[in-house]
Amino acid sequence: MARLEAEQAADVALFAAAGGSVRSVTAELALELSVTERRAGADVALAQALTTRLPKTFAAFRRGEIDAFKARMVFEPTIALSDEMAGQVDAIVASRLVGKNPSSLRAAVNRVVQKVDAEGYERRSRARRRDRSVCLVHQDETMSTLLCDLPHHHCTKAESKTPQAGPGMRQPPDPGA
Repeated sequence: MARLEAEQAADVALFAAAGGSVRSVTAELALELSVTERRAGADVALAQALTTRLPKTFAAFRRGEIDAFKARMVFEPTIALSDEMAGQVDAIVASRLVGKNPSSLRAAVNRVVQKVDAEGYERRSRARRRDRSVCLVHQDETMSTLLCDLPHHHCTKAESKTPQAGPGMRQPPDPGA
């Protein structure tokens, strides 16, 4: 399946290169794949990065060693990097792709990004901390949703302070429910 996804990514990159404006390519791809324009835009960005900036990741994808989701775990942290730095990250993580779950792969890529672009990583981290937020959304039947965009250590501390308010607290939702 991953090989077919990689083939589709290659086709998307070719289509984007041959097409018109980004907007028209994205709109046409969204129609063809029956997805939102936002999703189509994300697919175009991933395909273009894999075929230009992340060739080793793309090679692993084409061999079926990783799927599109894991390819995205490499792509997303490299978006802010120059082509040269993205290539360095790609070369380093290429040998670390196989056998990792998406979370550990993303963490490994982030560590490499931090080493390759230490100054930029710190600048982006400061900006993210500056833009942190907490949002409480009240819902029906006395329930609310708490959305947090905070540094990891704050979220971990908040979770540890959350009382056991009911069955299922801190457990993944039941997919059959």
